[in-house]
Amino acid sequence: VGLFNIEEDAKDLSFTIADLGLEEGEYVLTDVWGDEQFTVTDSFTANVNKHGSRLFAVTKAGGIKLYDANVRVNAAKVCGNVMTLDIDYAYKTAELTFSAEPKSIVCDGSELPFTVENGVTKLSIPGKTTLTVTF
Repeated sequence: VGLFNIEEDAKDLSFTIADLGLEEGEYVLTDVWGDEQFTVTDSFTANVNKHGSRLFAVTKAGGIKLYDANVRVNAAKVCGNVMTLDIDYAYKTAELTFSAEPKSIVCDGSELPFTVENGVTKLSIPGKTTLTVTF
């Protein structure tokens, strides 16, 4: 969801879950350019600087989620406590931020070593591949 303020002063801008065409329930808004998350069940208001904008990723609350990555993820699928990631491009060291800490990460049948620092999972992956992450 993008919020844009074209006014000369900072302004509070709001939207509802219904405005987004989503079913009732609890959602998590992640500030894409900031480092904040908000839980929303009905409406949300954010202050936007003059001539400014804010961008939020909206996800259904609960379950396992990938919040951020320094790799290109073509597809992500969750089944129970397992997330499968189709990686198209990766840096030497991938940095992935999940909603929970992984127990194991498998690539092409081999378990990969990884570390978790400040909520960021770090590991080396060989470019284009599929990762199976168990939580």
